[in-house]
Amino acid sequence: TPGGIMTAVAAGRHNLTVALLEQTGHVGGMCTNGLGKTDTGDARVIGGLALEFFKRNGAHYNSSGPVFDLEPHVAEKIFLEMLSEAHVDIFYHRQLAAVYKSNDTTISNIRMVNGFQYVGGVFVDASYEGDLLAQAGVHYTYGREANTTYNESLAGRQVYSPGNQFEIRVDPIGPDGSQLPLVSMCQGGTGVPGQGDKKIEAYNFRLCLTKNPANLIPFPKPDGYDPTVYELPRRYAAAIAASGKTPNVGDFLANTQPIPGDRKYDANNGGPMSTDFICGSDDYPEADDTLRTALYVAHKQYTQGLLWFLANDPELPDTVRTSAREFGLCGDEFTDNDYWPWQLYVREARRMIGGTVFTENTARARYVTGDVSVGVGGYHFDSHNVQRMVCYNTSDHCAHPVNMTGNSAFYVLNEGDVQVGIPPFEMPYSLMLPRAAEASNLLVPVAVSSSHMGFCTVRLEPTWMILGHAAGIAAALAVHTHTAVQDIVRTELQARLVAENQIVHA
Repeated sequence: TPGGIMTAVAAGRHNLTVALLEQTGHVGGMCTNGLGKTDTGDARVIGGLALEFFKRNGAHYNSSGPVFDLEPHVAEKIFLEMLSEAHVDIFYHRQLAAVYKSNDTTISNIRMVNGFQYVGGVFVDASYEGDLLAQAGVHYTYGREANTTYNESLAGRQVYSPGNQFEIRVDPIGPDGSQLPLVSMCQGGTGVPGQGDKKIEAYNFRLCLTKNPANLIPFPKPDGYDPTVYELPRRYAAAIAASGKTPNVGDFLANTQPIPGDRKYDANNGGPMSTDFICGSDDYPEADDTLRTALYVAHKQYTQGLLWFLANDPELPDTVRTSAREFGLCGDEFTDNDYWPWQLYVREARRMIGGTVFTENTARARYVTGDVSVGVGGYHFDSHNVQRMVCYNTSDHCAHPVNMTGNSAFYVLNEGDVQVGIPPFEMPYSLMLPRAAEASNLLVPVAVSSSHMGFCTVRLEPTWMILGHAAGIAAALAVHTHTAVQDIVRTELQARLVAENQIVHA
């Protein structure tokens, strides 16, 4: 991941021998897997190694300053340059099998599925999944806390989520009385506002698309394509047309934005029926490698099916199909994977529970107390939808917005989306620390110690790069002074970060 890369680069520059273990055949996480429209938020808080990366990206396009938007293959090239310069050894296709400790708190070595073992003085779990921390016996959680757990106003089940929401009634009931496929896969009902659950915000693929005919690969029809799966978006398009509007591909890919390159775009989820595979991620955090591969395939099947549906379904209005066929996959990206991203966008999985927990209230407080700040976050609270619900006119806890048009007694709503702005906030060193009694030589700059809502303002790649920079220097301090990561001189960590142009004060 970008957080892991910056950890490795910082540690290498501070004279550590570093092994970077990558699960796939390519480094870079989401920055090299289609997330081209970088979630910068307030870009003024991006400094240190993160800013260096974006400046190098700017230099590639002959810009004198940073360029925050990315082409996947260019981002990978820059990451590899930075890793090489820091003398980091990269090991590809490494899936974690086991973690070993020499005592209750010290990790001695880790073993991979392929049998290779790695020994280290400090270990860093910079994965999206938090597998190492879990196998090391560190406390963690996943899903959504209730709003009473940490007294967070945004936590738990949402009363009504206006973002990426249906604004028109679409009947989710099939001719046989059963729920349509993209609704029936969600379980748990409407629930009570503010209650917690183990549901996970939706994952998707960040698609690198193009309108350049010379580079355009038409959307493939996936094996086993079933047009009945897409009855809900089919009805959604019909409902838009019935309301007097002209539907087009923008109703399904509403968040498709240009990135560098010749007519290239980053297609993210946008709208009530888009690339987020809602309810498809709930089993991912605790899944083994076999199940995670199956979930990757299921997300790919859904997304490729959606793209094929938008471009070819005979029941869709011509305006949708014609506008969809203007796009295609990029022929110069992911060339060893049929032009498809290697990495599923795992927005959130496990979250560590350390000695302190970063919550919505921590972010709103803005300034670190009782610890040192190692970086500044500049993004809003951002949770994608968690579930899709069947509602009825008299449903309890199921919103019925007065401006929702249409006549169906049954209708469908998405639930879980949160988009709430906040000013920049300081991030404490403790964000990355497990409890000392559980692991004294482990740092976690990605699956950080946080609530769901706290995580939702940290879970952006530039923020993880900022934390990775801090983790790399912290690891060096721990190794060089023979101390636990919890016991390093934190003011020294902050001073070194400042010297390397990290922004540490909001």
